[in-house]
Amino acid sequence: MALWQYVARRLVLLVPVLLGISVITFGLAWFATHGHLEVQYLRQSDRLHEDQVQRIIQQHGFDKPAYVQYFLYLKDVLHGDLGLSTSVNDPVLDVIKSKFPASVELALVAMVFAVLLGIPWGILSATRRDKPADHVTRFLALSGVSVPVFWLALILQLFLSYYLSQQGFSWFPLFGRYDAILAGSHPSLLNGPTHFLLVDTLLAGDLVAFGDVVRHLVLPGFTLGFVTLAIITRMMRASMLEVLGLDYVRTARAKGLEEKVVVNRHARRNALIPTTTVIGLSLGSLMGGAVLTETIFQWPGLGYWAAKGILSVDTAAIMGFVGLTALIYVLANLLVDVIYAYLDPRVRLD
Repeated sequence: MALWQYVARRLVLLVPVLLGISVITFGLAWFATHGHLEVQYLRQSDRLHEDQVQRIIQQHGFDKPAYVQYFLYLKDVLHGDLGLSTSVNDPVLDVIKSKFPASVELALVAMVFAVLLGIPWGILSATRRDKPADHVTRFLALSGVSVPVFWLALILQLFLSYYLSQQGFSWFPLFGRYDAILAGSHPSLLNGPTHFLLVDTLLAGDLVAFGDVVRHLVLPGFTLGFVTLAIITRMMRASMLEVLGLDYVRTARAKGLEEKVVVNRHARRNALIPTTTVIGLSLGSLMGGAVLTETIFQWPGLGYWAAKGILSVDTAAIMGFVGLTALIYVLANLLVDVIYAYLDPRVRLD
């Protein structure tokens, strides 16, 4: 089967998956509000005339049975209407468009950090098994999967931001995506073409603003990527140990090849196959919005918005966030399968 045919078939199969997720999220929201989903629109009903209230109820079918409301909701979604986010008083789709770049930028920085360190650390740990380098690497990996994200974030804020600032070293800001005062004289922070601040500041040649964005990314990016780094390291180590014990690797060594060649050309590529699954699913999780990390660092992304939506019972925001996260997950899973075929020619796309 050709690659494009495989991708097309998988995209078609995504439809029932997303429909199932929409049924679950709608059902949970309906039960959570005791069948009164109109609350998200009528929170400020005292400012609306009675005819406006009735028009909203009739437009969205809030006076009809639950299954009718669901189909009307699905119709609205297909037309780009995901409802009104009462926590920010804006349409959900507009909020997603405005906050998605911030979450993607943070997630990509965290993932690059995790991959660039996790894969080499896993290889080093496997090739130096039971030696000091292996013990140190395993300790760091164990710490990554054991330390709660919120605790790590607070400790980093305390020691690398607050205490350093008390000593006159304001290297890492506590909150936000950029310095609000600096943004007044650096328009690339507010009005860039891509809304990815690292890209926009570089395109504008504004190195001062670029440095400010990098400083704001360090702590949340490290916090978000540390758990993924630990998982990638552990998976890569386990995969490398398994591959290094296979016959073809022993044959390569028996032929007199250097250990570096055996590891890099023969073992590493096959060991990357299971690790790719972890990377793909982790990327889906990170891009969906890391709620704890974004909330603690007040990062203006999807996770922070979703947390505020949960606290204020913003059903439209929660449903939109869950739906987007599900879409990202299934697309990430598709990407993993395609990468599988590239890494291992034995994998058939059927």
